[in-house]
Amino acid sequence: MRFGVRLPQDGPFASAKNMIRVAKEAETLGFSHVWVNDHISWSTHEKYHLGAGTKEAVDKASREQILVKYDSLTTLAAISGICPNIKVGTACLVLPLRAPLALAKAAVSLRELSEGRFIMGVCAGNIEEEATLHHYDYNERGKIMDEALQIITEALHTGEVHNYRGKYYQYEEAYLYPKPSKHIPLWYGGRLPTGEVTSATPLAALRRTAKYCDALFPGLYSTPDAFRKVQPRLEDYCRKYNRDPKTVGKAIETFACITRTDEEALSMTRPTMKERSIDPLDSWVFLGSPSTVTEKFEAYKPMRVEDFELKFVVPTLEEMLTQMRRFAAEVIPSLP
Repeated sequence: MRFGVRLPQDGPFASAKNMIRVAKEAETLGFSHVWVNDHISWSTHEKYHLGAGTKEAVDKASREQILVKYDSLTTLAAISGICPNIKVGTACLVLPLRAPLALAKAAVSLRELSEGRFIMGVCAGNIEEEATLHHYDYNERGKIMDEALQIITEALHTGEVHNYRGKYYQYEEAYLYPKPSKHIPLWYGGRLPTGEVTSATPLAALRRTAKYCDALFPGLYSTPDAFRKVQPRLEDYCRKYNRDPKTVGKAIETFACITRTDEEALSMTRPTMKERSIDPLDSWVFLGSPSTVTEKFEAYKPMRVEDFELKFVVPTLEEMLTQMRRFAAEVIPSLP
């Protein structure tokens, strides 16, 4: 198993200095990757949708502070230069926000500058106000996503001249160089269904993962049972696209709070979890003592979930660093 940390790119601890500090600490401690989110305009309505912090820390912060959201790709380019021994990734790039050819150019540039350490997580987005602001139909974002994924994968890995005529994107005689010297891992971020899954259940995230991406990378409510339920459908889509299901990696984005006791973690995170309507005892939420969270990670092994992005629910940056050290010392060694 491999573990990564969401950088304090937004929320009460967001600053360039703090992102660099967390990234350096993650690299020193042996984490595999660091991550950032992707939104362009960030409103106060989303203030508790944060990568690091607690509800109480947000409530104490200034209005200006809670509006901070550093650009994803610019941040990762800087971090990759400062920290040369850790992977950097997006969780996830909202594809409908960005012109796909421009994004492909940025992705290959970051891949080369980081010497192959960039993981490109992508998603369709789930904030309707953001779609309105950037002049695309929120209800069409899945179809936009399909065209963007096709353009990006073809532009990065095939041919010299690219032509495309779709409903949302059209261009002729486009040249995209350099090509990546090695493959850019493309991970798809889409929620897994929480109920029963049948052959009739529409699962666009699985279809896009099987057709275009290297890994399935869901977020909220991605329990071991949710992965188990979708596995047959993922295998069906892989067969459709002549792909071995074993080549599809699995990862999740989740919350973490690693304290000496379970009671301490629950007390530290209770207001934040209540605000987000999340059960802190759920199997996909890693709150508790090192032994408790280790057991939770073990439950993902049968489904071959190998990468975990941790968003620390903590009151201060110093507590985040303390918990990262505890995780590296007491959890990672128990999960080879």
